[in-house]
Amino acid sequence: MRKFLPSRVVVPLHLAFIAAYLACIQWGADSICQYLPVAFLAAGLLEVTILFPSARRGEDPADARWRVCRDVLHDPVFVIGVFGFMFIALQTLNGPRQVVFDLSRGVWSFSSARIRDFPACVDQLRSAQGLFWSLLVIPAMLAVRRGLGKRGRILLLKCLVAVMSVSAIVAIATSCFADADDAPYRFAKFQSPISAGMFFLMGFCMADGLYAIEAGAEDPRPWPRRLLVAECIACAAGVVFSLSCLSQVILGGVFVVLLVYGAIYLARRLATAEKIRMFVGGLIMLGLAAFLHFVAYPGNQINGCFTKIATPEEWMSDEEKAEREVCATVAGRMAADNRWVGVGTWGYADSDCFGKYMEDEEWDALPDAETTPQVVDNDALQFLCEYGVIGLVLLAAPFALSVLAALWRLICEFRPRRKVSDGTGTSSAGESRPFTDRVTPLALAVILAVAIPFAMSFHFSVFRDPRNLLTLAILTAVLPTLLPKPGSADR
Repeated sequence: MRKFLPSRVVVPLHLAFIAAYLACIQWGADSICQYLPVAFLAAGLLEVTILFPSARRGEDPADARWRVCRDVLHDPVFVIGVFGFMFIALQTLNGPRQVVFDLSRGVWSFSSARIRDFPACVDQLRSAQGLFWSLLVIPAMLAVRRGLGKRGRILLLKCLVAVMSVSAIVAIATSCFADADDAPYRFAKFQSPISAGMFFLMGFCMADGLYAIEAGAEDPRPWPRRLLVAECIACAAGVVFSLSCLSQVILGGVFVVLLVYGAIYLARRLATAEKIRMFVGGLIMLGLAAFLHFVAYPGNQINGCFTKIATPEEWMSDEEKAEREVCATVAGRMAADNRWVGVGTWGYADSDCFGKYMEDEEWDALPDAETTPQVVDNDALQFLCEYGVIGLVLLAAPFALSVLAALWRLICEFRPRRKVSDGTGTSSAGESRPFTDRVTPLALAVILAVAIPFAMSFHFSVFRDPRNLLTLAILTAVLPTLLPKPGSADR
């Protein structure tokens, strides 16, 4: 069985390496030299997916490679991803366009692109940034869907949680010694606190679900459980130190949901002594956290953030609310004027492009509008501005396929069961499994890790960071495999 060992670890470790690389670089249009290696990492990911796939029972490595290669070529995610990549590549290469003043009509307009009536961009560097982001998402989803087995997917989640935990520890240590007066606050190199909070929240969900599965195993091992507890604490601390009030509130709700669900799941699997030991350990950790927060460091920024949570109307100042309203209004005009192919500017940070759709009285609501890149706190609307309806459909379709597959499995699992005959002339609906066995804590944790950031992206800028986008792509691809297959187990 040793010849199958590389197929279990190469692809998950490669994906974890990509996530670690993204966590160490600073993204932006001026740092194109840093994200050029992403193209080679994506190509290498496709290569290791085909060369080291997880072999099925009775299948040799050569047959597994041919099977995975055929599956990848016929996968709708691959086909849609190719068209999406071609769309963004055409948009990037068919530029740049300039914002010029039309003297005949007295209005600002875009200059003609190299190929008229085809998608074109305003800023090639920013559009190229989106091009490299698309190179990450599609190979990652294909690697999970076609190149990994059940053990490989669990190993991948553990590797991702480890990367998130280390990133949280490094970010916390860096923020503790950083001087906030020298530069604007950016926790863990994220573009906004809410983006950082959602990233570590996804890590907390995965770590919590993995811990419940590990603790409920037939022969639980102490060290993996302790490591997962440490990773839960690290990711939770990352959410807290991001100073995002909304992320902290959601963290509290997710913690309660997973705690209750995990306790129900483990109630039938653990001895009484083990339950008491876990309960006492949880109380000790909560007590230590309360001591550090209220006694040792009562005047820290986190305490001020917790105080602000009690008054949601103070989460955002009047100036920030006015800026959000203006950006949303301008984005709506831009999307309406370029509804099919978009303007092709990643983040439309170009002040000329942004100013083309602004009214004179709206400039006062934006601080430093000429020098500060403007983004909309609504990822769906921003993507619609940048890529139009065609590009948005091509980009969202791979995610939608995985989400629909997961919904179909849930519907099939919880619909009424057919009555089966027991051979004595009577019939029954059959013995149904407990709810926690149908949807395990890990499956519930991944559902929350997908649903919460996706819902928040309609009100905040969550997926403007490649780490969040890559993590969401991996989780949406993993989610259907964590749910029971239709027709299996007691059907």
